[in-house]
Amino acid sequence: MPASHIQIKYATAYQYVHAHQDRLQARLDESKKLEEKFRTEAKELRSEILALAQTEETELEKS
Repeated sequence: MPASHIQIKYATAYQYVHAHQDRLQARLDESKKLEEKFRTEAKELRSEILALAQTEETELEKS
């Protein structure tokens, strides 16, 4: 196998691997953003639920 053929195969494989890594990194970044969004929304929802429960408790105490 000529050296140039080996170099072409190496370059092709190298490009493929790095392109795949870039795609994986993009998916990881997207996943992290979605996780952060979920955590924020879950925290807000928890706060709303606790506030509603507190309001309900206060209303029951007034009755």
